[in-house]
Amino acid sequence: MNAALALLDQTNPQNINDNMREVAKLVNSLEMESNDRLPRRLSEILPDWIEVLERRLQGSESGLYLKVGIDPMDEKYGGFGRTDLIVIAGQLAWVAERHIADRSTLPVGKLRNPLELTDEDYGRMSQAISEINDQDNYVIDQTMTVDEIISHAERLSRCDKGLAFLAVDYLGLIIKQKAERNDIAIGDITRKLKKFALQYMVPVILLSQLNRNVASRADKRPIIQDLRDSGSIEQDADAIIFPYRDEVHNENSRMKGIAEIIVAKYRHGEPGTFYMGWKNGHFINVDQEEVAYRVAENERNSQDKGREQKDWR
Repeated sequence: MNAALALLDQTNPQNINDNMREVAKLVNSLEMESNDRLPRRLSEILPDWIEVLERRLQGSESGLYLKVGIDPMDEKYGGFGRTDLIVIAGQLAWVAERHIADRSTLPVGKLRNPLELTDEDYGRMSQAISEINDQDNYVIDQTMTVDEIISHAERLSRCDKGLAFLAVDYLGLIIKQKAERNDIAIGDITRKLKKFALQYMVPVILLSQLNRNVASRADKRPIIQDLRDSGSIEQDADAIIFPYRDEVHNENSRMKGIAEIIVAKYRHGEPGTFYMGWKNGHFINVDQEEVAYRVAENERNSQDKGREQKDWR
């Protein structure tokens, strides 16, 4: 603690960021040495788990899991846990704009060209803005180090309402340490985010990009190896999710209006693929068995077409 106080005394506008990071590390090391961080016998932990099981039986623990709003996925997994690191390989978007579009069920294109908005659209948009204003959502629109991100998240998690989840958009924009191999830097980031989730019981959603290997394959569905520096990401992540729309990659796709949510890894359950309708940039529920049959038919037709072209050559 004396070392932390000494650093604070030496802090000035030029070194405030570096010193605050060092202070945060010192405080974390003190927390690790406190009694609640000492090893505990498994028999001492069992009563806590039994209490959790009883709450699950009573249905009173359902609010402790993060539901994604994709019904078949929520039904299968029951929501993601409070200590999960969830990696999603998705595209970037303006947060506020996408949030309003989602709440109002309006296409993003209309929000970007308000001359197309009707009176009904304005009413839906106003209602969405009102709902968002009533919620405690926080956004920091600046590039930061992982330590700075965690520092902000720790402060918010200590508030009365706490944090429901932390979303980081995206992994590639997090400032890394200089002169450090990229894979090592990525591993440091994912480990620290996972540690935060465990320590504060706050699930972390981390967006990541795919590498260019996808473009060279006939089947454009992403796999874990398509994640940039996938080794450390796969190791630390509890869940890895790939949204995929075949019509984006195949002009003549028979799967127009269908999105696949590919859960490539889930530490607490089996991987799987879930289907949603895609309309005006929004997910809508569809019959899972019916769409799965359509996807299989589409794959068979694509394979038959590929064989015909090969024979013709």
